[in-house]
Amino acid sequence: MPTKNQKISKEDVEAYAASLKTPEKASVIPTNKIAATPAARRISKETGIPLSSISGTGPSGRIQAADVLRAEKPSPVSSSDRQAEIIPLVGMRAKIAHKMQTSFQDAPHIAETVEVDVSRLEDLKTHLNEVTASKGKGKVSLTAIIVKLVAWTLERHPYINSSLIDENIYLWHEVNIGVATALENGLIVPVVHGANRLSFTETAEKINDLSQRARQGRLELTEVQRGTFTISNLGMYGIQQFRAIINPPEAAILAVGSATRKPIVIDNKDTIAVRPMISLTLSADHRIIDGVVAAKFLSDLAKVIEHPEILLE
Repeated sequence: MPTKNQKISKEDVEAYAASLKTPEKASVIPTNKIAATPAARRISKETGIPLSSISGTGPSGRIQAADVLRAEKPSPVSSSDRQAEIIPLVGMRAKIAHKMQTSFQDAPHIAETVEVDVSRLEDLKTHLNEVTASKGKGKVSLTAIIVKLVAWTLERHPYINSSLIDENIYLWHEVNIGVATALENGLIVPVVHGANRLSFTETAEKINDLSQRARQGRLELTEVQRGTFTISNLGMYGIQQFRAIINPPEAAILAVGSATRKPIVIDNKDTIAVRPMISLTLSADHRIIDGVVAAKFLSDLAKVIEHPEILLE
C-alpha cells in the first residue's frame, strides 16, 4: 500500500483488484488467450462452440478452423448401435450421382407413358434369330429391335433428338442412341452411332459387342460420347414401368418395361385377346420439349412397334 501523502497509481489499483480474485476465477483462461487462428475464432463465434472445449491440432496445440468444424458435426452412430458396411461415394458411383443430380435439378422433367402391343415384335424377333442362327451370328434382343425402331422415329421428331447447350437448341442430324448398361459398380451408356442407318441385325451385333466390352471395361472413350438419345430397359428384371432421368446433355430418355401378357380390346367390336404389352415412358426436358411434342413421338413409336412393316413403306 502507498505511504501517507503518496499518490495512488493505476498499477496500485490493478494490483489490489487482482488480490481480491478467488483462485477459481483467476484460473479461467480468457478466450483471447487461447492459441487459435483468426478463422477458428470466427467460426467459434458463429457456431457458439467455445474454443476452451476444443483440442487444437495445429503447431503447439493451436486450434485450427477444421478443429472447430469437426467439433460442430454430430458424432457418428457407434458401431455398437448400428452395424453397417461403409462404402465411400467415390469413382464411377460418385460421377453418376453428380451427373444425375445435376440433370434432375437443371432440367425440368416431364414424363409420358404408353402401353404397346409387342406381338409383332416378338414374331419379328423369332424370325431374325432364325436368320442369324443359320449364319452363326449372335441373337437379336428385343432391345436391339426397339433401338432400330426408336432411331426411325427420332428422324421424324428432331426435338426429341436434341440438346440444350449454352441457351441454344441443337437439333442433331446424327441419331446416336445410348443403351444404358448395368455394371457391378455402376452404370455406363455405350452409344450406337448412326443407329438410323443400321439394319436390325447390324444393330443387334453392335449392341452385343458394346455390352460385352462395357462389362469387361474395354470400351473406347468415343464409344460413350456424342449420344443424342438414351434407352434404359429394365424389362429383363421384371420391372413393368419406371421413369428414367435424362442423360445430359440429351433432351430425352426412354424407359422400357417388361413384356406382360394382358387381356386387351383388339378391335371396335370389343373383342378381347391376351397380348404381350410393354410400357414405354418418355422423360423429356420441358425447357425445349412440350407435352404434345413428346406425345406425338410416343404415338409414332407405338405405331411402328405394333406395325413394324411401316419401315418398308
